[in-house]
Amino acid sequence: MERQGRLRFFFRPEAGLLLLQVLFLAATRLWQRPILTDDAYIHFRNALNWSDGKGLLFNSGEWVLGTTSPIYALVLAMLHRITGIELPPLAMGFNFLADVGILLFCLVWFRRAGVPLLFRHAALLILAAEPQRMIYSSTGMELSFFVLVIFAIIESFHRGRWLAGGLLLGCLGWIRPEAVVVWVALAGALAIEKRYRELARGYGCAIAVALAFCLALLATYGSFVPHSLHAKAVASWFRAAAGQCDVEFFMNLGNLMPLYPLNGFQASWGTLADKINSSIVALAQIGVMMVGAAYLYQRRLKLFAMTWTFFALGYYVFYALTSPPIMYWYAIPYYFASLFLAALGWWALLKLALERAENQWGRRQSRIALAYPVITVCFLVLSLVTASRRSLAFEFRGESATSALAFRFRDPEPGSREVQYRRAAETLNAWIDGDETQTVGCTEIGIFGYYFEGRILDAFGLVSPQALEVMRPEVEAALDEAFRPFPLNVFMRSRPEYILTASMFLPAMPEEFFSVYEEIHRADIALRIFVRKDIFETLGDASLHVARQES
Repeated sequence: MERQGRLRFFFRPEAGLLLLQVLFLAATRLWQRPILTDDAYIHFRNALNWSDGKGLLFNSGEWVLGTTSPIYALVLAMLHRITGIELPPLAMGFNFLADVGILLFCLVWFRRAGVPLLFRHAALLILAAEPQRMIYSSTGMELSFFVLVIFAIIESFHRGRWLAGGLLLGCLGWIRPEAVVVWVALAGALAIEKRYRELARGYGCAIAVALAFCLALLATYGSFVPHSLHAKAVASWFRAAAGQCDVEFFMNLGNLMPLYPLNGFQASWGTLADKINSSIVALAQIGVMMVGAAYLYQRRLKLFAMTWTFFALGYYVFYALTSPPIMYWYAIPYYFASLFLAALGWWALLKLALERAENQWGRRQSRIALAYPVITVCFLVLSLVTASRRSLAFEFRGESATSALAFRFRDPEPGSREVQYRRAAETLNAWIDGDETQTVGCTEIGIFGYYFEGRILDAFGLVSPQALEVMRPEVEAALDEAFRPFPLNVFMRSRPEYILTASMFLPAMPEEFFSVYEEIHRADIALRIFVRKDIFETLGDASLHVARQES
């Protein structure tokens, strides 16, 4: 009988709608113009080195934990070794599958919450179309994987499978550092539900797994903390302005759908009046989220309601306290939790309104029944239109939403930055001729590093501990005063054979710099290559010809 029930599902309307949802995910994650994120390529280079037998490293032979998501990098590395597919498209495909998994989890929980067919699929489409998650899924970042594992953890504990939940929870911190928020949120939810036995067993298992990871990383790298986290904690160039993070993070709540139509702009780019307006919308968004959480709680889905609510609150507090520079992808799990709860909140409000209308005007039930699909379709269309507007604001800041989306789908070539960095890597690969000891100093290390065969000095210090040495007072005092601005301080302290940097990162370079380096190549108007003068003659005629030809 159970098998017959499963077969019948494929002939129900939900199966067709689910197929359309998957096709939408494929179109927005796989069949569009890539939007490349330099940070994703840091994972890719670590994965590529592991696949080649060099270890999970950014620079061959340098045992620095250079990825904040070692599990994600290892998964990509194993898939790359098995399939042979290049890592950027492989990551897009993996994230597409992760988003399909999220879709299925959301569908199950919406059905448990009693959300009817049309509205739950409208909400699912809105969740899939959230611009930040859509963009960073297709760039190869690990956020989709992170959200999928959170769902699997909550589902496991909901069903009483504490062992599976504990194992996944122990691994979560090595997918994203913000896993600490999930640990606290889930523990609070289990404690409030008085499921102390599962809490003790599950968290005992999670602690054992996390400790095993820590010991393995400590033995391999000498530290279990990714070096990029250390760099962001101590380096002056990563510090956000006082009060910036918590204010901006709150303001961006006003950009969340489905309330986004009420303000229609990016608050952080607006005037003070814009920010006040956005704050009002943000408070309304929080109110709708709380209605959604209360609705889940009343449906006896207490663990899920409390975990996601505590997660949303904890995520805000986490970033307000740590105050890192605001990057869009940091907030994606938070945006997802907010939209999920807000969608349930909108359904709870609509359900209440329809029930009251039915009680008051019972004779007009046919009109009330018609109001439900009409309101749902309007809700869906308005949210999707504003989703494209927000995507427009993020990517183009000036064109129409229609032209922005058309551009993403019609141009199969990757972004110009990827082409520039790849061309620069090919040129430098020809110059170093397989010598992995040759070092290039960089300000953006991801895309270039993935294609480059030598060693990289990361001026920001995310994967290069020696870059942070310039902040010591005695080192700074030893540098010529003209070389103290970032990133000249890093480059002139270490003197790499080559420097590749985007023009926007370079200060006005003093004459002393050109006594050490000579600019021999301009990849384009944005990228510049310098070579140290004391090795210039060793490049040989052929390499100099490449330089002249590329210039």
